[in-house]
Amino acid sequence: MAPETTERPSPTAMTWSVAAVGAALTVLLLAVRDGYGYHPDELYFLQASRHLAVGYVDQGPLTPLFALVRGNSLVGLRVLPAVFAG
Repeated sequence: MAPETTERPSPTAMTWSVAAVGAALTVLLLAVRDGYGYHPDELYFLQASRHLAVGYVDQGPLTPLFALVRGNSLVGLRVLPAVFAG
């Protein structure tokens, strides 16, 4: 009995598939970003950005710093995380 051979997709096709899913996720997150108001975590990050400290127990210092740089806007708080998720 001969072993069955299965064709695998090429690495290039797999890369494009993953990139397409990531791009679709980014577009979806950006499309629905204004559907509701502030999330409680976003309000917490904005408050933490007013009192920057390295020793936050529940997060690193970059999240409040990012909230400080992006300002007090929903779009500013949600664009970069949507891009990172994609």
